[in-house]
Amino acid sequence: YAEKQIEKTEESVLGSVLELLLGCWIWIYTKFPLLKTTLSIFDLPGLIAQNHHDICLTLCADGLECLLTHDRHRFLTIERTSYFKYMLAISLYFFCVAIPFAGGIFGSWLTIESNFFRAQSDLSFSSLMVEHWKNFIKLHIKENGDLEVFAIGLQKVPTEWIKDDKWDGQRSQSKSKRNPTWTWKRPSKWVPLKNCKTFQPQIVDYTCIKKRQIPTWHHTEKTQ
Repeated sequence: YAEKQIEKTEESVLGSVLELLLGCWIWIYTKFPLLKTTLSIFDLPGLIAQNHHDICLTLCADGLECLLTHDRHRFLTIERTSYFKYMLAISLYFFCVAIPFAGGIFGSWLTIESNFFRAQSDLSFSSLMVEHWKNFIKLHIKENGDLEVFAIGLQKVPTEWIKDDKWDGQRSQSKSKRNPTWTWKRPSKWVPLKNCKTFQPQIVDYTCIKKRQIPTWHHTEKTQ
């Protein structure tokens, strides 16, 4: 008798579990279409095209182009859910699909160019966002008119700074009597906290462009 009761209890529990699973299955695929919703989420281009088509049907009702339509009442007739779905799909498409895919292609191209072909090193280095190993150009015009070009590089960029006590700008001189900043021996108000050799700028390259002599006959033609 006890064994029969156990079998009946197991059958009733199994039947209840099956009924629960069947009810969940029916609810998921009838009340809440899970499969359709999942496919619509992953089918972002189709969702974007469908919402764009629905919006254009309202704005272009009289044969006008959507970009030339300025009727405020037509925009108000569009449902907010259409706007929300369209903007959400556009955002998901660009941030989750387009931007990573395009960034991956561009990064792969830079990797191949810099490692195998030894090219595009400037773009590859800038994309790494390394704060050190920077350089800049300094131009100087000599008294005879020649142009000097200095390529100055920094191996390490300091991250901690202190105020320079010997800064030339703290002298008690009025702005009208103060010498130009390019004549100062210590023009920078801030100096690195640690005096390291790698913080010192170095001349990487130098070139001099000679002053071009303009012919006298060319000058006389312009004056005439």
